Order: sequence, then structure tokens, then C-alpha cells
Amino acid sequence: APVSRDDGAAAVSADLRWTGNVASVAAALPVGDADVGGRMDADLHLSGSLAAPRLSGRASLAGGSLVHDALGLALRDVAAQAVADGTRLELRSLSATDGEGGTMTASGLLAFGRLPAFDARAELHAKRATLVRLDLLTAKADADLELAASRGAEAGSRVEGSLRGKVRVDEARFEIPQRFPSDVPDLPVTEV
Repeated sequence: APVSRDDGAAAVSADLRWTGNVASVAAALPVGDADVGGRMDADLHLSGSLAAPRLSGRASLAGGSLVHDALGLALRDVAAQAVADGTRLELRSLSATDGEGGTMTASGLLAFGRLPAFDARAELHAKRATLVRLDLLTAKADADLELAASRGAEAGSRVEGSLRGKVRVDEARFEIPQRFPSDVPDLPVTEV
């Protein structure tokens, strides 16, 4: 249906059925400079209106990976299962390793009715996971975190959220370089 009304009442209908490697569509995903991979299998249907969408179906990821050098994050063996049912999108399971014996699991729920209102909750658990892997800093940690975010449907409402839980750093290595890179500029100093 053409989308010309600004009240969000325009009807929408779309189907997404896709099986393939996530890397082949990574340029269209909001992953920044990350390298992503894995086999996605999705069968999703969107209906309702722009203001009150309804989503149904399922999606799964197997053999996934996410490597973001700038953040020092490397996830391997990523597997995920998600199910959509009307106004709810549930991440039933997500598991990953850090490639070095550490593990991470997550689950979550996104509930929405009339947009822009939503309510989201997620849990993340990590065991001896290398969460930072940079040249100057490496850190392994255990974590139990809960993320919550929501927004009302009223005009001007703001997103409110919280992040709660515990993080215990088991090992951390910070290296001070012998010398700094040559591209660090010399700054002239004038004493007064």
C-alpha cells in the first residue's frame, strides 16, 4: 500500500523469507566496522499499520561470528533463535564463545503496541569471556546483566532505561607502550 498519510494509519504488508550467509548482506546491517558471518534462516511477516505494526514468524542464526577490531570484541560460534508473535519479538536464546573458552548467553523481549511506544528487556550472562581484546588492553570477565528500556506513546516521550547487574573482571592486562606512534603531534608550549 502507498505510504502517504503521516498519522501512521497506512496499511503495511511484507514478507521476508531468506536463508543465507549474513556476510552477504552485512553492508545493509547496522554493524558499523564489524565483520559478521553465519547462516541465517528467517521467515517473517509484517502486517498492520506503520503506527501499529504486527510481526509474526521466526529467525535463527547458526555458526555466527562478530568481530569488531576497534572495540576489541570477537564472538564465535554464535547461535540464536528469535520468534515474533504480533506485538512481541522474543530472543529466545543467543549463545556465543570468545574463541578462548569463555561463553556468553543472552535472551530478551521487545514488546510494542502503538509506536513509538515499546518495552524491551534483555539478560546477558558471561563466564570467563574475553570481552576486550585490544593491543594495549585485554580483559576476561564474568557478568550477569539486565537491560531494560521503554518509551511511551505520547508525543515527546523519551526513552528511559537501566542497566543493572554485576561484572567481575577475572583477568586484565594493560600494556604501556615502549614509545608512542609517530603520528602523535608535538604541541608547542608557551610559558607565561
